[in-house]
Amino acid sequence: MEAVDRKTLLAVMKSGRKFPPRETQLPASKQAYPKLLCLDTKDWIALGQAHHQRSHGQRFQRTLDAVREGIRNGRLVVPLLSTPVFEAVGSTDPERRERFVRFIVELSDNKSMLPHTSLQAAELRNAVRRLFQGATEVEELRETVVHWGVSGAFGQTELSIPVSGNSRIDQRCRAALLSPEASVRTILSARGNGTYASLRTSESETMQAVASVRAHDAALDPGTRERIECGNWIKSVVLVLADALLRLRIEHREFMSWLGQDENLQRLCRGIPSTDILLTLMFARDRDPNAATDSNDGLDWRYLQTTIPHANIVLTENKWAHHANQTGLSERYGVRIMADLTQLPEVLAEEGCV
Repeated sequence: MEAVDRKTLLAVMKSGRKFPPRETQLPASKQAYPKLLCLDTKDWIALGQAHHQRSHGQRFQRTLDAVREGIRNGRLVVPLLSTPVFEAVGSTDPERRERFVRFIVELSDNKSMLPHTSLQAAELRNAVRRLFQGATEVEELRETVVHWGVSGAFGQTELSIPVSGNSRIDQRCRAALLSPEASVRTILSARGNGTYASLRTSESETMQAVASVRAHDAALDPGTRERIECGNWIKSVVLVLADALLRLRIEHREFMSWLGQDENLQRLCRGIPSTDILLTLMFARDRDPNAATDSNDGLDWRYLQTTIPHANIVLTENKWAHHANQTGLSERYGVRIMADLTQLPEVLAEEGCV
């Protein structure tokens, strides 16, 4: 998703409004505050219906009030992620689309969460440190996943900002680019500039490939399929792996020799949270021959790969909540994974957020 254009930037700057950034760093421990709550698209929509006082949103009003209370008292962070932002621009009604976008930017306090793809290299380095080098100290990732402004949801931790030579102007420019109004305009522009259509096409092609792989590999025994999937995965990250080995000063031949021994390849894949989550959910779905490949499975997987390792509470579709809890992902990553938004106030109370 592209940043706002020059015209929009100037309009935001000329408004004269101040855009002080909020604190975004999460604590390293999930036991500390603020806690991290991640909402799926359906949940943002439901809370938006409550916010706009729609009749079918009345049953979510108590949940919206609890979420706002948690945010207001500094014990809860509810960032935007790429999946709901992506879906937000799907509405063909311009007024409805803008209302929803302004609501999600406001409720999130203009905070966004990095996608798992932005953390993949660090996750891989951490897995290599632990499994190959036997290290106990690794890079802390949770502290870095939440950012001010919507750009974080699309992996942009640093924006390219024109330098005027005047530090005061440059500071205002940066503040405007990261402001709530710039976030709203950035999201809304995605439909008109072709970004939404391009992402939809890419998603469709990806899921066709996933369906093809499933038809070919789902009948394999679990051990064989996992070896195949892990082998395919390592090929897809060959450059990322090479960079990791270089940074960690590990000789490539020595590492590849280790990787080929026993089940070290599978151990490495399972030692990378986003890959472990993907394999677990994909295999759980495929064990059910009646579960068809859905066009949104890829979006759902990416959402859960991003959120499960770092969040305290994750809202998702019924089937994924079932699979995540049944397979032990929730216990493994210390996260509550649930589908019923109306139960969230009680969970927030148990977590000490309200």
